[in-house]
Amino acid sequence: FESTWTLFMLGDYNKALGNLLTIYSPYFEDNLFHEMYIVEALIYFNLCLFKKTGDSISAFIDEFADIKNELKTLLDQYKEDPIKLSNFVLSDDFDKEVDPRVVFKIEEDKRFKQRKYYIESLKKEHTKFMNESVVFQVSSLGEYLRVTIDNDINEAEKNLGKMAYKMINDIYDDLVSSS
Repeated sequence: FESTWTLFMLGDYNKALGNLLTIYSPYFEDNLFHEMYIVEALIYFNLCLFKKTGDSISAFIDEFADIKNELKTLLDQYKEDPIKLSNFVLSDDFDKEVDPRVVFKIEEDKRFKQRKYYIESLKKEHTKFMNESVVFQVSSLGEYLRVTIDNDINEAEKNLGKMAYKMINDIYDDLVSSS
């Protein structure tokens, strides 16, 4: 996508529009490239194709108005509770209730993947601990391990929730500033 902006800035509108055709292909349907409508509108505007300029702007508004509202609702709902947001983002409901392009953008982030894996690992350790004998669980070492694992899970979920909130907020801000 970045090369499309470069081609636009260099005045090579035909190649820039060709790049946009690639981005419109089904291969990229899970990616959130809202800027492509802006570049497309700017190219058409510079070519004095004002109807197509308006069509690009209308397509942007039609496609992203619902996503923008959805993100605003998420931000309002989880503003004060990062652990609740973390649990939502890690649940199957996230994939079902949020636009797949937003889900893809968040879940493909390297830092998000690392933190998600860390939480999953901690929860596996918690499950292993709970399968140990009751004698071990109530021992001073067992109690120390349980508290440590629980605290680590809580802190990791809080950090993932804060990170997810920031990512959602960034996507929302991009959509608002592009509107």
